[in-house]
Formats: sequence, structure tokens, C-alpha cells
Amino acid sequence: MQAVDATSPAPARSREWDLLLAGARLARDGGAVERVRALSGEDVDWDFVLGTAHQHRVLPLVHRNLAGTAGDLVPPAIQERFRYAVQRNARRSLFLTGELLQIVELLGAHDIRSIPYKGPALATSVYGDPSLRQYADLDLIVPAQDVVAARALLVGRGYRPEKPSTDDRLRASIGIEKDITLLHDERGVNLEIHWGITSERDPVRIPPEWLWRNLETCTVAGRAVPTLAHADLLLILCVHGAKHRWERLGWICDIAEIVRSGPSLDWSRLRQEASELGCERMLLLGVLLATELLDAEPPADIREVCQNDPALTALAGDVKGWMFGPSPAELSLGEREQFFMRLRERPADRLRLATSQAKRYLAPTSRDVEALPLPPSLRWVHYVVRPFRLAGEYGFGPFKRFVRGLLRS
Repeated sequence: MQAVDATSPAPARSREWDLLLAGARLARDGGAVERVRALSGEDVDWDFVLGTAHQHRVLPLVHRNLAGTAGDLVPPAIQERFRYAVQRNARRSLFLTGELLQIVELLGAHDIRSIPYKGPALATSVYGDPSLRQYADLDLIVPAQDVVAARALLVGRGYRPEKPSTDDRLRASIGIEKDITLLHDERGVNLEIHWGITSERDPVRIPPEWLWRNLETCTVAGRAVPTLAHADLLLILCVHGAKHRWERLGWICDIAEIVRSGPSLDWSRLRQEASELGCERMLLLGVLLATELLDAEPPADIREVCQNDPALTALAGDVKGWMFGPSPAELSLGEREQFFMRLRERPADRLRLATSQAKRYLAPTSRDVEALPLPPSLRWVHYVVRPFRLAGEYGFGPFKRFVRGLLRS
């Protein structure tokens, strides 16, 4: 593993980040073991390591590697804090696993198919243990036509919609949105019911029917449940990470561990499907980050494509700059949209995304109405005035970034 370069993290934290990267993996190979021990034996800001491991959802993996390879070098007080946090995560994971299986059984009893997504299913199929991955909520995919019925069953189980709506409004939103959130106040559970993985606002669209065509079976806590095949899961997780700017190291860990599953992945088919969906660059960006940061080893031809593509290396550099920066990155107006457009490899997709973003940002808001009250017959004037108001408030920088993102390959 390459040490984090000085252009990525804040220099004062490079040692701690190197330790996190060496420990955030399932296998304890010789090189990683030596690096964990070498870094643990130096002057380490353990509060930063512990806090950042939790923030990036890699605490169980980092603790596992520290305890197994450098337990004698970690201060006892830090060891105790790690143990407490890991035990708490394990208890929560077991509880969420049980809740997930009961929900799957409830839906199945009413002939509603479901696919556990992320959470315990991902932790079990990729890491072999639901407690080795941190997750705060549950995700379940159901067919679009069963969303209303599934919600009714779960309300009967004690859940409530985060955003209440009628059945008709929920049906109307299915073509636009991708999920709803249900809350169980007594159990403290957030449950996302998905009928899709992407919405019309996302930088790529994956058809909901695509999710159901290639399922496998995973045994979670002794119960066989349907799961996404590793190749499909890899693609979907890369899309998810890209649209959230890879804000968490834990998401990159997921990619690295799936890549390490090796021969089970048909890379040729995977790239072809990603290309057809218009998200090959998103897929390869996830693989490149997993390779550079966590020593994942994709096939040589995949590694070569990733490392020799200037667009990919630039995107990876941006992600590392945001991740390792001294404070959470806050993108200004236009920067997020530019990043999304750079994720797309096809000019037609960038144009579609740009059109969608422009429509969303140029639609008048309550601020526009308050700034210029008009009778209903003249409300169209707000569409003309809004670009000038935005330019006066933010300047022309967002517009320039928007156009650069559209034109860059």
C-alpha cells in the first residue's frame, strides 16, 4: 500500500490515515500487518483514529486488525474504548439482523418479494459476519407494484412513514423517486423501502427491473434470503458511492472486498453492462479508489484502464482531497453538479443531466416570489428574473463550473 501523499490529507494526520487504510480491510496479509504494527508504534493521535474510524464506518475492521496484530502497542484506555464501541455495534447489528429477517418473513407471507440491500445482507455476503460492517438502518427492495401494500403491512408492525402521504400520492411518486423511509420509534429503526436504486435527480438511472434479473441466495443468521449477485452489487455500490462523492471510507471497503472475491466476477460482462447503463466511469472510479487506498487487486487490464484514464485519476484525486481534508468538504453551488457531469462518459448523458439540473435550479422558489410579488398572470416573469438573482447572489462561477462539467470528458 502506498502511503497517503501529502496532497491528499492534512499533513498532520497522514500517519493516522495510513493506519486507518492499513486496518480497514478483512484479510490480514503480511504487508498490512507490518504496516499496522509500524504505525501503531509511533506517536499516534488515537482519538482521531477512533473518531474517524467510526465516522467512516470502518471501526469493526480497524479494531479487528489492531487487536490481532498490534494489541500490545495500543494504549489500554484506547483498547477499552474500541472494545466498547465494537460490542455496541455488534449488539445493534444482531438486533437489526433479527428485525430484517422478521420483515422479510412478514412480506413473504403476503406474497411480496423482497431483496435485503446493504445492511446485514451485505455484511454477511461480503464480510462473512453482520457485525464487521457498520450500518445504522435497514434497506429492502420490493417490486414497485407492491410498495403500497408493503407500507401498509409495516405500518401494522408499528412503523410510520417519515413523510406521510396517501396511497395515491405514493403511487404517483414511484416514477420519480426511488424509496420511502419508515420509522419505528419504539425499536429505534429506520427502514428504507426501495423500488429503485436511482431517481431522476441522480447522475445515472438504473431501471428497477434490472435489480431482479440475477439474484443469488445468502444465508443470514441461518436464514436463506435473496441477495444481489456480487457483480451487480459491485456496480450498484459504485453508483451509490459516486453519487454521494465517496464520503465514507467504509463504502470503498465494500468495493475492495468484493473485488478481492476474484474469480467470481465476470469483469467483461460487468463492464459491458455498466457501459450500456452509462455508468462505466462510476464503476471504474470505485475500483480505482479501492485499488489505490486499500490494495484491492482487480485484473491487470482493469487496473491499467483505471490508472491510464486522466478523467478517472482526476476524479479519484478530488475524492481523496475531500476525504483526507482537515474538515468535511462543502461544495459550493455548481461544484457538485460539475462533479456529477464528470462522472458521465457519454456526452448525451451529460447533456441530459445538465438539462435536468438546469430545470431544477431555474425553477422559481418562494424566495423569488417574495422578492418580486406578481399576480398569477405574470408568474412566468419569475423564470426570467431568477437567473439574474442567482448571478447577483453567487456570481457567474457556478455557471462557468456547470459549463466546464458539461464539456469535460
